[in-house]
Amino acid sequence: MATTITLIYPAVDFDLKYYLNSHMPMVAKTWKNKGLTRWTVSEIDPSSGNSTQCILEFTSADAFQKAMAEDEAQIMGDIPNYTQGKPQIIIGKIVGTS
Repeated sequence: MATTITLIYPAVDFDLKYYLNSHMPMVAKTWKNKGLTRWTVSEIDPSSGNSTQCILEFTSADAFQKAMAEDEAQIMGDIPNYTQGKPQIIIGKIVGTS
C-alpha cells in the first residue's frame, strides 16, 4: 500500500528557492529508484505557525524506511541549507484518491 511522508516546517526563515531548486531535486534523484513515486510542496499560511509542507509518496512504508536508513545523513543533513527549523514528520498510508 502506498505511503505518504508529510514534512511540516515551522514558520521560521525558510529558503523556498533553495528547497525547490536544490533540496527536492536531490531528494528525487536519490530516492527515485528506492520507492519515491511523487512529491509535492505547498506553502502554508504562516499564521498557522508553519511555513511549508512537503508530501513524499512512496510505494510502501518499508521502502521509505530503507531509503531513509541508507540516505538520512545526506537528506536530513541538507536541512541547515534552507532552514533552521526542524520539520515535523508524519507517516501515513493512502486510503483513497481521485
